[in-house]
Amino acid sequence: MAIIEKIFFKEDGIWSEYANLTLIVSKFKGSKRGISFISFEGYKRLTDDEIKGFCHNRFNANFVVNNIDMKGLALGQLLQIGDSVVKITKLEKDCLPDCPIIKDSGVSCAVNKQAFFAEILKKGLVNKKDKIILM
Repeated sequence: MAIIEKIFFKEDGIWSEYANLTLIVSKFKGSKRGISFISFEGYKRLTDDEIKGFCHNRFNANFVVNNIDMKGLALGQLLQIGDSVVKITKLEKDCLPDCPIIKDSGVSCAVNKQAFFAEILKKGLVNKKDKIILM
């Protein structure tokens, strides 16, 4: 069962960690990058990889999710997270061709395959340790 491990939100240009977050339907409606998720494995790679690319220094996700089957997710799929419902709008994050890892090795670091984005369909409170229910 997928579980929310960490919650982050950017306010006034600064990312901070929270115990909970109220998701609201907002101007991001219809945006492919409304809110972001990364698997716990991807999060660990961002913090622990010795060779750092652009994502290691620039990408922040709103939610770090443990025990999620990334290959089992689909575009348009609905997820219930706490009291909120979101719809997956983008699987994986884009790599930049100028990334030092790609330039040096010719392949990506695979962090991009550990992220996805969603649109908020129903407002609600999300807490750390909430389960993600595939609808």
